[in-house]
Amino acid sequence: LNLPGIVGALLATERLDEIQLQTIMNAVAHKDISKISTMTFSYRDTLIALMQSAGMAEEALESIERLDLPDNARRECADLRQVVEILRQQNIYKENPDWAITIDITENRGASYHSGISFSIFVAGVTCEVGCGGRYKIQGETAKNDSEATGFTLYLETLLNILPQTTRSKRILV
Repeated sequence: LNLPGIVGALLATERLDEIQLQTIMNAVAHKDISKISTMTFSYRDTLIALMQSAGMAEEALESIERLDLPDNARRECADLRQVVEILRQQNIYKENPDWAITIDITENRGASYHSGISFSIFVAGVTCEVGCGGRYKIQGETAKNDSEATGFTLYLETLLNILPQTTRSKRILV
């Protein structure tokens, strides 16, 4: 699970020029904490801590909730906590003990159009994601006409490649 808008929420009050902003966003995308460490902005240490909090859902959320976050970012994290609670209430862990829910709160995989919680689906033994999705904004002709939607994509070719090969039975035509 991730919150692609969290970095923007941290930087909303900063007075950064386009080059500084792009440098931060590139550093976050590449998990380049050393680059962010060389920069000066209000939530720098918080951003680094968010990047370092990636991991199993409960531990990541506990780490995130201890941070000094602006109200808009704190609300997004509360939404994320609620999603994890809903998943826990559905007993997916008991029914599927091999499943794990992880959080990498600053991950966005280039999906800057996401406007809320997003997710990626991984399968053990596969080096890439097999699906992704989340909440996103559909821009209308004016801001008043914008709407929100939720969607996902499953990468069928990847899924087909990980399915067990079927064996064809012998056939006799009479």
